[in-house]
Amino acid sequence: MEIRQCRTCFKSYPLNRDNFGNTPSGGFRFKCRACMRAYVKDYSSANKDGVAERSAIRRERKAFAAGNGYTDEDILEIRKILEDRCAYCDAQLADRWHIDHMTPVVQGGRTEVSNLTLCCEKCNFEKHAKNVEQFLYWRIQRGLKNRNPRVV
Repeated sequence: MEIRQCRTCFKSYPLNRDNFGNTPSGGFRFKCRACMRAYVKDYSSANKDGVAERSAIRRERKAFAAGNGYTDEDILEIRKILEDRCAYCDAQLADRWHIDHMTPVVQGGRTEVSNLTLCCEKCNFEKHAKNVEQFLYWRIQRGLKNRNPRVV
């Protein structure tokens, strides 16, 4: 396995998504996850106006994408259909799951039961603004396990 040295702390780790995370374009970052967390924390403290502005934009998008919404019963039904497993990588969800827009809000997806599924935290963060097809293809390109696409 390839090794990468973090450009901030200079520690070496195996080059994988657990140690370096992915960029939105799909490559690996050059800072380890610990250094990225510290960077984001420092940046957010120093740029409170920008953070507040991005938060307002997210709220606007969420309100726009509200659609018909969903209920707790809808989420329980999705969990049952998915057998409490991630829709993308098939990891056990247990109590750590995210509600995911299969067609992202930024691509015109709405917050409706027909556009929602459940996934693990890692898949949700890696998916970014990709739709299901783009994300599954992205995973195939990286040799990652895909669940038989039984998305809800």
